[in-house]
Amino acid sequence: MKILELTLLLVFFVSCTKQSKPKEVNTKSKEVIEEEVIPQILKDGIIYLNTIYYFPETNEFYVPLSFSKPFGNNIYNILREKTDSVIYDNGETSRERLPLKIAKEALDLRKLEEVKVYNANHQFITNAKFRRVEYFDELNGGFIAVFTPQEKVLENEESFYCIGKEKVPLKEIKNQTIENEELSERIKKELNIVPQYVSIIEHIKIQPYNSIFSIYAYVESNGQAVSYLTEYKNNKITVLHKLKDEVAFNGFMPTAIEKNGKPILLIHLILPDSDAVDEYVVATFDNSEYKLEKNNLISLK
Repeated sequence: MKILELTLLLVFFVSCTKQSKPKEVNTKSKEVIEEEVIPQILKDGIIYLNTIYYFPETNEFYVPLSFSKPFGNNIYNILREKTDSVIYDNGETSRERLPLKIAKEALDLRKLEEVKVYNANHQFITNAKFRRVEYFDELNGGFIAVFTPQEKVLENEESFYCIGKEKVPLKEIKNQTIENEELSERIKKELNIVPQYVSIIEHIKIQPYNSIFSIYAYVESNGQAVSYLTEYKNNKITVLHKLKDEVAFNGFMPTAIEKNGKPILLIHLILPDSDAVDEYVVATFDNSEYKLEKNNLISLK
């Protein structure tokens, strides 16, 4: 049945591609007609959480999109060919609109009808409504959901995260990135870390948890990337997650949402010595360790 569905979808895309017209250039994003609202289709208790980025040139936010199900490699190019107008192009990067009817067939758009935007200090910035799906052509580009904020964002704001429009209890927290060589050496010693080279060490003090969360990522002599997420509290270091994979931790952002007594984190993943991977994943505490979620839809239960 899945093979049949995929075959029909590919036929649909191919047939649409044959009828495609030259892309119209639109340098004024305000002239783009707002897309229909995406319906709410998930059960209560599920929220959307993600990092969100800002386009100052059009005063719009965006989040990366993933595919709704496994597809063949050629589906990516098929979707790119179906973009129908240029939203922005400065000669180095460009953004092209993908019709929502086509986007909904392949991309996961759940819970994206509206989001609330916060900065890295957990201050509310603005509400933002879904506007369109685009292909963002840049170094680590891809398909994105674009949002129109209610207010213009201040230029000094840099890092943001967003939560779906559901009512979510937020914790009043403060976080501060700190330098702590003594803690770095203690983590290295207690975890018996023997690196060929260290890719990143980051310590963030988080209140009111009275804890220091740390990322210690390194590469072993055999080329294996290893990453630790730890917590230092009451003079004790606890390993919250160990990742031994091709990808590695490259920093993290606490959020004001709590699960099982600890803040939900957004962890930055990279492929060491490469630009092939550059993304944030949600990490939630399951009463014993942090778990990396498969997508940005999480349950607080």
